[in-house]
Amino acid sequence: MAPRQHHEQATRDFSLEEYLALQHVIYHVSEALRQVAPTERLSILSLGSQLC
Repeated sequence: MAPRQHHEQATRDFSLEEYLALQHVIYHVSEALRQVAPTERLSILSLGSQLC
């Protein structure tokens, strides 16, 4: 899952409200996945790199 606009820094490029809204969606998608494919653990990663 990723936002439609490009963002490099999760805490700089999002307002607090945008960041929390994204986390809200991630939570619900994660719970839906966990219900379909029970697992011991579910990890959430924020991956990226700085543009030169």
